[in-house]
Amino acid sequence: MGSVREILEIDKILSNVSKYSKTINGKSFIESLDVFSNEDDCSKELAIFNESYNAYLEFGSFPISSKLDLYEEIKNIKKGGVLDPLKLNLLKDEIFSIKELIKFFNKIDGNKFPLLKDLSSNLFFCEDIYNKIIRTVSVDNTIYDNASPKLKDLRRKSLLVDREIHTAVNKLMVSYKDKLSGDSYVLRDGRFVLPISTNLKASVDGIIHDVSDSGQTTFIEPTSIVNLENEKMVYVIQEKEEITRILKEISFDVVNNETVLLKNDAIIIKLDVLSSKINYLNEIQGVVPILLKNKEIRLYGARHPLLDKETVVPNDFFLGDDKTMLLISGPNAGGKTIALKTVAICAYMIKLGLPIPCNEGSGTSFFRKVYIDIGDSQSIENNLSTFSGHMSILSTILKYISSNDLVVIDELGNGTDPKEGESLSMSVAEFLVQRKCLTLITSHYQLLKQYGLANKNVLSASFIFDEKKIEPTFKMLLNVSGKSYGFLIAEKYGLNQTVINRAREIYEKNFVDVNDKKIEILEEKERIIHQKEEDLNKKRNDINLLNNELKKKSDKLDEKEKKLKEGKIDQFDEYVDKKIDELDDIVDEFKKHKNLDDSSFVKRIKDISLIDKEKEVINCGDYVLIKSLNLQGKVTKIDKNRVNLISTSGFSVKASLDDCIRISGPKREPQKIRNIDNEILNQKQVSSSLNLIGYHVDEALDSLDKYLDDCRIRKLKVVKIIHGYGTGKLRNGIHTHLKTLPFVESFRLGTDIDGGTGATIVTLKWTKY
Repeated sequence: MGSVREILEIDKILSNVSKYSKTINGKSFIESLDVFSNEDDCSKELAIFNESYNAYLEFGSFPISSKLDLYEEIKNIKKGGVLDPLKLNLLKDEIFSIKELIKFFNKIDGNKFPLLKDLSSNLFFCEDIYNKIIRTVSVDNTIYDNASPKLKDLRRKSLLVDREIHTAVNKLMVSYKDKLSGDSYVLRDGRFVLPISTNLKASVDGIIHDVSDSGQTTFIEPTSIVNLENEKMVYVIQEKEEITRILKEISFDVVNNETVLLKNDAIIIKLDVLSSKINYLNEIQGVVPILLKNKEIRLYGARHPLLDKETVVPNDFFLGDDKTMLLISGPNAGGKTIALKTVAICAYMIKLGLPIPCNEGSGTSFFRKVYIDIGDSQSIENNLSTFSGHMSILSTILKYISSNDLVVIDELGNGTDPKEGESLSMSVAEFLVQRKCLTLITSHYQLLKQYGLANKNVLSASFIFDEKKIEPTFKMLLNVSGKSYGFLIAEKYGLNQTVINRAREIYEKNFVDVNDKKIEILEEKERIIHQKEEDLNKKRNDINLLNNELKKKSDKLDEKEKKLKEGKIDQFDEYVDKKIDELDDIVDEFKKHKNLDDSSFVKRIKDISLIDKEKEVINCGDYVLIKSLNLQGKVTKIDKNRVNLISTSGFSVKASLDDCIRISGPKREPQKIRNIDNEILNQKQVSSSLNLIGYHVDEALDSLDKYLDDCRIRKLKVVKIIHGYGTGKLRNGIHTHLKTLPFVESFRLGTDIDGGTGATIVTLKWTKY
């Protein structure tokens, strides 16, 4: 039998938490987490975890960055090692992270987040080391030339020698062009060599570095550049030595600031662990648990954290006060074992300081020990049967338990003679109730179910079984005991019906008396009542949720209305101030020019209005005033920002929508005097017919409006509009438009005499202008 940690698969849970870690040591710290040995330490951890989660909700994630095992690196430096450029850049990032963390925690309120504020107060930004790394190491992990004067000088000299080598090699390529077997020099072990034909190698003075596979080419480093190469090599060696010296210098600075750096590192790891817990909480849709002071279990909507959160069925678990034992019954594979593990896991996760997969307000007391007997306990090595294994575990539990422990037992008394097992289960249950430790037990035994219903210290529970579908629902009901549904399950899996019927007969004859039947009927009624209560509670919760949503929406609308009113008031105040400034300007101007006509000033004052109307929506059929023309009319068409309207005098006019103000109705105002006779004289002769064949409807209507205006000016009474036959779209569009024109008396399709149905005859009203 495995340990509690193994049975509950705690290592898998910790692995799921650690995947969110951003630091090397944070990940290993999480994976090796152990339970707190005392309640105070556990309480402190949950308190800072709760603060961290609330800070996360308000300010976002902690800006953590650390990919360096600083403790190990400092140990290595003390043994003579150095931090290479890559590790220095990682250290630089970690130090910068400290700076960002300090900025982050400066934003939070110490009264609201005292534990986090206290933790962050120990952070220190090592600016000197940070700046030294910035000046020394580039982002691509190379050392800058300016890291030291000596390094800069060595690289300058090395570059000059390198140029000399290239110049010399190019000259030699020209000198030995008849002896070369290739077009260019090559590099061998970092040295420049020439590809000389092997049969001519004796004519070239130098060092042989290599020979081609075919033997036709010998690679020779000419003597004239050997000295230059040697000189360059000296500079390269000196450069490496200088870089090592620079890195050692920074590494020693790191060791000298060991205390501060390691304290920073420890805080980063702590924050990383807290951040990982927050991310895991979001993953399991869980909560920061409450550590209850009284001996109690209070889990709302608890779920097993390793099961799919989309399909797992949540359940509520309550124990405490006088109820110290939860006795769960119901069908096999109905969720009983998962329920036990869920409660045990939640209790264990709380002792680890982790979030739990439950709803708000969930928690347990701090249990000194969690004892578990779940699964097959047989052992071949120790020659133990399943029953013997269970008895071995039970003997340990009963020997060491205290009232501050949690005990979880699956199928108590199973694996031996049913009557003996039932008797043992009763005795163990009574013993555990007397010890007053919180206990969860699953069982099929009838005697144990009856004990649970009769004892005030025992809370009975049953998993609901869907008898119609013959399948478990995985939903648990409190205060009822459950049936095992063995016969129904046997039917579902195809057991011979004759066998099942005979089994029922045997069961009722040997194991069921009148009282049992009465109890079974009462239990069934109780299950139905509880199920209806559950349904009612669910509906009540749904209604509460809807009410809360409605209240939130109502509050939002009230807030929007308030802001809108405040905004309107501010706008109006600003508008009034503007108008007052205008009045002041007019008064000042009047005082300066007393001899001017007073009426012009009076008119300007009257024109100042405190009513700043919002832009009203204009629709077809509305009456509008065109501000620039001081002209009123009825809107007949709106196209984007353009409107067509018929003026009160009967003319078709186009205008910009922005130039229009909606008015209540026709309002005759003095029009500018127009010399109609001159206009008529300036117009060309108007035809008695208009041909619109080939026009799009919009184009046709524009031309039609202009044509009818001309006809009315010329006082034509009857005109002909030619639109052709086609699809009828153009004809229908013209007819629809004519119906909106007040100066059109009537219209009809043409006859054989006046153009047929390809034309429309329009009769206009005569109007005095």
